[in-house]
Amino acid sequence: MRGPEGAPVQQCTGATRQRAENLTDRLAAEAVRTRIDWKYLLGLSLDDPGFDHTVLAEFRGRVAGAGLEQVVLDALLARMAAAGLVKAGGKQRTDSTHVVAAVAALNRLELAGESVRAAAEALAAAHPHWLAERICVTDWTRRYGTSMTSWRPPGSQAARDELALAYARDGYALLEAVCGPVSPAWLRELPAVDVLRRVLLQNYTRVIGQDGREVIKRREKEPEGSGLPPGHARIASPYDTDARWAVKRDKLWLGYKLHRACQIFCVS
Repeated sequence: MRGPEGAPVQQCTGATRQRAENLTDRLAAEAVRTRIDWKYLLGLSLDDPGFDHTVLAEFRGRVAGAGLEQVVLDALLARMAAAGLVKAGGKQRTDSTHVVAAVAALNRLELAGESVRAAAEALAAAHPHWLAERICVTDWTRRYGTSMTSWRPPGSQAARDELALAYARDGYALLEAVCGPVSPAWLRELPAVDVLRRVLLQNYTRVIGQDGREVIKRREKEPEGSGLPPGHARIASPYDTDARWAVKRDKLWLGYKLHRACQIFCVS
C-alpha cells in the first residue's frame, strides 16, 4: 500500500473502510499509519509506514476508468452464494421517488413564450449584432424582456389564445432567420434554438391553407384536436429538457421519477 502499485485488495478494503467512517483521503492515510485496527484489517505489520493519501484517489480513478465498480460486488456475492450464505431472490422494483426540477413550473402559454425568450437571449449573447438586425428590439423587449412568470397573462381565453399564436409566429420567424442562407450556420447549433424548434413542433401545427396563407394552430388533445405528444416526451421547460410533469396519487410535480431496480438476496 505504499504507492499505486499496492495490492488492489488492500486498496479496495481501505477505500471501503474510508467510506464507512466518512474519512477524507488524508484522514484515511493517517488512520493506516497510526491505527492498529486499520493495519490489522489491511494485513500490514505494525511498523508499516502506510502510503500517501493520493493513492486512494488514483485507485478510484483506475476503477472508474476501467468500469470495475460492479466487479467487486459481483465477486463477493458469488463467493457468498457458493458458501451458502445467500441465495437469489429475484428482482424487485422499489417504489418511485419524485424529484422536483430546479426550474419554474410553466403552463403551455408560458412555455411557448419562455422558449422564444430563451432562444432570443441565447442568440443575443452569441451574436448580438445579428439579432439586432433581424428583430424589432423595442417590440421584443416589451414582450420578452422579463420572464413569463413575472407578469399576469390576459384574463380572457380569447386574449390568451391570441398571445399563444403571437408567441408561435415570433418563434417561427426567429427560426427562419436562424436557418436563412445569410445567417451563420453555427447559430442553428445553439441548444436554445433547438429547444424552441421542438417546443413549437410539440405544441403547434403550421400549414398553408387553400388560399395560400399560413395557418398556425395550437395542438389540442385528440380526438377533437391534432394531438399532443405523450407526457414522457413533451418538453415542460426550455431550461431543463429532461424535466416532465408527473403525478403520483395526489402529488403533482415538475421534475423526475426516480426508479431503482435492485437484485434481492435472501440470507440463508
